[in-house]
Amino acid sequence: MRARLVLLTLAALLSLAGLTDSLFLTWDHQLHLLDPGTEEGICAAGSGCEISRNPRYSEVPLSNLPGIPFSLLGIAFYITTLLLCLRRLRALDEEEAQGLHLLLGFFGIFISVVLGTLSLNVQGSLCAFCAILYGVNLLFLVVAWFSYEHPKFRVMGRWPQYLTSASGLWAIASLLLVTTLGYAVYAPPLLELREQTQQRLAEEAKNLGAQAPVVVDMSAQRERSGSEAPILIVEIADLGCPHCHELYETLHELQEAEPNGFGVALVHYPLDDTCNPHVEGPRRSKSCRMARAAICGEVMGLGSDYLRFIFKYGRVESVETLIGKAVHMGLDPKGFERCMVSDETRARLEADIAFAASVGVRGTPVFLVAGRKVEGGRSPEMIQAMLQSVRQADGVR
Repeated sequence: MRARLVLLTLAALLSLAGLTDSLFLTWDHQLHLLDPGTEEGICAAGSGCEISRNPRYSEVPLSNLPGIPFSLLGIAFYITTLLLCLRRLRALDEEEAQGLHLLLGFFGIFISVVLGTLSLNVQGSLCAFCAILYGVNLLFLVVAWFSYEHPKFRVMGRWPQYLTSASGLWAIASLLLVTTLGYAVYAPPLLELREQTQQRLAEEAKNLGAQAPVVVDMSAQRERSGSEAPILIVEIADLGCPHCHELYETLHELQEAEPNGFGVALVHYPLDDTCNPHVEGPRRSKSCRMARAAICGEVMGLGSDYLRFIFKYGRVESVETLIGKAVHMGLDPKGFERCMVSDETRARLEADIAFAASVGVRGTPVFLVAGRKVEGGRSPEMIQAMLQSVRQADGVR
């Protein structure tokens, strides 16, 4: 009896620790979405929170609504495990409750392995606060294992019975209710910000033509675009930036629909201090090598397919894989390797970085519409409105 009390108390304390951590991560995630430039919170101290702040890797996407952060699901998980511990402490410690406790422990470990692997592949390190949760989940499984007072193999055959028992249905209801209530608190500020942002961007798009173009030589970018269209859009991108990839695809889809309407050129601006002196700290490792590979792919005739491959997989693949993809597309491996380290490639990348710095770029994506600077990605509708505004201002049909 005493051992059971100690184990359940430990499980409750672990649930409280996980709940506290999940609350912090959800708050930090929402704060960063409301103000992407914020450096508040402990995450600013370099604890690897980039991935937990990035909706691409840390949310369950919802159509036309803000996604559900994994950390919000964590809040529901730990509240449910805490309530289950309290339920068992109140002498409702039937086999089904014990088995459900153990199933939740296994589920927590499974999620930890999946998210930990994702973090290591994407950013090369673990989010510190996520790592705390992984440790909590491991200890929780150990406690649940020893508090299961029946042969352990029985869980394998009886898990459907545990899930459909009174304790199981109660736990499922708890998960759904807490997630719903949590999302009802989390989402409204983001929806309000989205509406305000859309209104601001729509007004900005209509008035872009009135903005003075930056004074910079774009002859190299014009040549790179291969277009004689009167309007040139120059995207300044880090190939490890998901929003840069989205903008790249948006611009090319619009250009395909209107091939003579405007030209598109890409300028590399890796957010990686190994080649970019304007970046403070290694904000995105591997970005410099990705840019060099993309430049070599371009000059050696691989076209946009290779660039799209780097956009999509470059951050999680090795240099050998990038070279292997180029070889698979028909290039000589030795020639591509020489290109990657050649003076010409280095000079081209330095010229791109200097061009971006000359127009005041500090982050990505940024794009120039006939010289008018726009920071951040935009929807196809917004870009079309910008083009219309610039055409009217410049007298272009």
